[in-house]
Amino acid sequence: MRLGTRGFTRKLRDVLMASAMAVTACGFAGSALAADNKEIQMLHCWTSGGEAAALNALKQDLAKESYTWKDVPVAGGGGAAAMTTLKAMVAAGNPPTASRILGYYALDYAEAG
Repeated sequence: MRLGTRGFTRKLRDVLMASAMAVTACGFAGSALAADNKEIQMLHCWTSGGEAAALNALKQDLAKESYTWKDVPVAGGGGAAAMTTLKAMVAAGNPPTASRILGYYALDYAEAG
């Protein structure tokens, strides 16, 4: 099934929001979404023009709900560099609010506390 630009943007928004909720539910940065802090720090490897445009649509949707967006882009195809950055941030005690990761990695982080 091919998605148009609008459909792709909606699908990406849904995936990112689900990722953000999964990250929070796994305890990565639950306190970062407290009522007094509505900043979304998003670590991702989506740096191409189309990917950036899709992220911009998500940023705009979140802005409508009074969230601020802190972009943490990590260049590098396939996301390996982003995963390395995520591991370093978590190890340093400064995990992002949300990150684009594969589901089984979320389980590994949850098991590790």
